[in-house]
Amino acid sequence: MRSGVASLLLGMVLAACTASSPLPSPTLTTTPAASPSPTERPTASPTISEAPGFEITPDTPFTADEILDAMRESRRPGGVPDALETQAVASALADAIWTFDGEPWTTIVAGGSCGAASCTLEIAGAPEGSEGEDLWVFAVDPVSGDVRVADSTLRGLDPTVTAVAAEIVAESTSDLAPEAFLSSARWLPPPDEGLVVLSYRTGAETGACGVDLTVDLRDRIVVDRASIAC
Repeated sequence: MRSGVASLLLGMVLAACTASSPLPSPTLTTTPAASPSPTERPTASPTISEAPGFEITPDTPFTADEILDAMRESRRPGGVPDALETQAVASALADAIWTFDGEPWTTIVAGGSCGAASCTLEIAGAPEGSEGEDLWVFAVDPVSGDVRVADSTLRGLDPTVTAVAAEIVAESTSDLAPEAFLSSARWLPPPDEGLVVLSYRTGAETGACGVDLTVDLRDRIVVDRASIAC
């Protein structure tokens, strides 16, 4: 009997201790989140117009007075005929002469000659740092003063322009002859601004086989191909 009572009392004591001493709540330990490592932003490839060394911003940078002075100071044999050294002709020429980047040439060279009814006038120059020079050939009516472009060979390009155009060719075509090399480059005036023609040849001699590739600098594609007969 005493044993049963003792067991009962011990159970009651244990129950009371349990009720008065609740189990501690689990502690939530948080680990600070690691700061995300800075992610490098992808660098966008520069557009052709952003490439260092040149811009596709053709313009007519000369004034009539600058052209007139160049004609009057011409050191070419025969110089420029007096009939062409007028403000009207100089103004028309200034409106017709474009440069690739809209910058003036470092010098202007003029020369011309007149026949029975018409005159030919050449205006040439090179922008600073260019690989070649621009040459404009005009037909001029000395009576009416009418001026029109008869021909142009525009090689006044910064080396960066030629290098970018050559890269586009390399990306766009693989059918150039292994021995082909870039012999010259020229640009086209408005309305074909942004177009550059690269001439590849397989030999240095006159009449060597080759191809002329017209490159659109803005769209980075070859837009025309003209084979040069061997």
